[in-house]
Amino acid sequence: MSHRHLNSRRVLFALAGLLLINSQLGTKYATAVGGPLAAMLDTVLGPASFIIGGFTQKIRQPPGPLRYDNDRDLAVVIADRDKALVLVEELRSRVQPLEEEVARLKRAREHFDYSGVRIVDARVLSFNDSHTNPILTIDRGSRDGIGPRMSVELDSNLVGIIETVGPRTARLRLLTTEKAFRVRITPADPDAPVYQLEEIIHRRPDRQSYQLDVNRNGPGAVGDYAFLADDTRVFPDESRSRIVGRVSKIEDLPQDPLLKRLVIRPTLPLTRLAKVSVLVPVASDEGGGL
Repeated sequence: MSHRHLNSRRVLFALAGLLLINSQLGTKYATAVGGPLAAMLDTVLGPASFIIGGFTQKIRQPPGPLRYDNDRDLAVVIADRDKALVLVEELRSRVQPLEEEVARLKRAREHFDYSGVRIVDARVLSFNDSHTNPILTIDRGSRDGIGPRMSVELDSNLVGIIETVGPRTARLRLLTTEKAFRVRITPADPDAPVYQLEEIIHRRPDRQSYQLDVNRNGPGAVGDYAFLADDTRVFPDESRSRIVGRVSKIEDLPQDPLLKRLVIRPTLPLTRLAKVSVLVPVASDEGGGL
């Protein structure tokens, strides 16, 4: 320790001792002696107190508002926010039609008759990609009560008919293998005029869709549903009123301008299904229903 530091410490200790002695003196002596001592101590400690006081004052200041380094950073944040708002609105516009479609399907399903059948869910094991006779193989068979010519569906959409059955598996023929059958077409839009167009639809050359020629000014619009008619004999009775497809497009007929062609496609990707439901008839003495 240097002599300067040592002398400074000695002066401070001396001043402190004098102040202690001054505090024990009477009022008359304390005033005479204490004034010079206090002035000396203030001269020594004043600069340090000023520095420490300023530092603590800065610490005690409340934080100001959040600031950006420059206007460009703020502009980027605002642009990102605007993009996010646009994306949210776009997602809402996409979700709304899906919600409306789900609501329509729920209302339609209330009209499907499941009395007298037992639903057996099955997984699709394989698909025979034959252009003329596509076949699905499922993991349910006679041990599960499944037999030939039973109706197969998924979420009230007709898939096909059971063709052959083994103890643990069964093969079903897809809906699109049928050349023609009778359907009832009804509007999908709840606000559209109510109509029921019951006609026979015929399979198109692509073997994936059906067609029906109707009056050009008559009913029929894209999105309308086609239900299997009640008087059909092509499919089992349990298939009645199931959805077989929707109107996917409307074509003009140059050879007959008074008609228009409704193109009807199955609502399900029949060749890519992972599961199906078999409608097993239940005898009346077994209680019927589900």
